[in-house]
Amino acid sequence: MQANTTYYLYVKGQKVEVSEEIYRAYVKPERKQRMRDYRAQGKVSFTSIESLSDKGFEIEDKTQNFEADLVLT
Repeated sequence: MQANTTYYLYVKGQKVEVSEEIYRAYVKPERKQRMRDYRAQGKVSFTSIESLSDKGFEIEDKTQNFEADLVLT
């Protein structure tokens, strides 16, 4: 975030200026809970590479030369 950003939290209905560290510590668990709720609604799904391949998507395996790339760099 920008250096000149001012952070606020509402405490008992009043807007209070806080440091970035306090703001992030307060907001982080709240954002995690919102994401859990969002996932629980079924709007986020995960799939495997195999299922994408079965559906006709082309998957390129770039891990074959991974060890060779490590040695060269």
